[in-house]
Amino acid sequence: MKSQNTLTLCNAIFILLFAISTFFDGFLRSSFHLFAYLITILIGVWRASEETDKIAPLKLSDIRATAFSLPLFPPILALTMLVALGTSALFSLIGIEGTGALGDRFGVALLEHALLPAVFEELLFRYLPLILLGRENPRGLILTSAIFFALGHVSILHLPYAFLAGVCYMTLVLLTGSIWPSILAHFLNNLLSLSLTFFPESMMLILILFALVTLVSVLYLILNRRDYIDRIRPYVVGRSHEFLTRGPILYAACLLLLCVITL
Repeated sequence: MKSQNTLTLCNAIFILLFAISTFFDGFLRSSFHLFAYLITILIGVWRASEETDKIAPLKLSDIRATAFSLPLFPPILALTMLVALGTSALFSLIGIEGTGALGDRFGVALLEHALLPAVFEELLFRYLPLILLGRENPRGLILTSAIFFALGHVSILHLPYAFLAGVCYMTLVLLTGSIWPSILAHFLNNLLSLSLTFFPESMMLILILFALVTLVSVLYLILNRRDYIDRIRPYVVGRSHEFLTRGPILYAACLLLLCVITL
C-alpha cells in the first residue's frame, strides 16, 4: 500500500506543479513545466532508492527483445491515432473542441511537444510505477500506469487514447525490460501528430507511407503471431484491482472531476 500511495503522491505533486505552470507564459511556463517533471521523478526515485536493482529499466539491456518489439510500433501508433481521431470527432458533435497552441516553428514544437514529453512522461508514468510497484503483477502494473498517464493529461478529450497508449507503452517496457522502446514509440507518435499538423500539404503522402509501414508490420505480426502471443500472454495475468487502494481512487476521482469542470 505504501508504494501505491507514493506513486499517487508523485502524480498529485506533478498535477499541482503543472497547474501552477499555467499561470506563466513562454519560456518561463515551459521551464516550470519541466521542473514539475524533474522534481516529481526525483521524489519517486528517492522513495524507491532502497531497491537499487529496480533502476535497471533505464538500461537497454536486451537488444533482441527491443528488436522483437519494433514491429509493434506502427500498429500501436495507428490504433492510438484512430482512437484519438474518433474521440475528437465524437466530442466535436457535442460542441467540445480541443485546444492547444503549437507555435509556428516545427523545430521548437518538435522539442517541446514531441521529444521532451516522450522522455519525461515515460519516466513519470512508466519508470516510476515500475520501480515503485515492481513486476509481480504485470496486469495491475499496466492498468495503473495507463490510468495515471490518462489522468495526467487532465483532459476528457485525451483520456481514451492516452489510456490505450499507456497500456501499449507499459507492455513494451515489460517486453523489453527497458523504458527506451516506450520513449521511442511515444516520440514517434508525437512526431506523426506534429507532422500532420505542420505539413498539411503533405498529409496524404505521410498517411500513405505510414499505412504501408503499418500494413507490413501487421503482416509480419500475423505470420509470427504465436511468438508474440506467447510473449505477451504473461502480462495479462494478475489481479488488476489490488493497486486500487483509497489513495489512487481518491486521486482519480478528483482528476476526473477536474477534467469535467475544465471542459
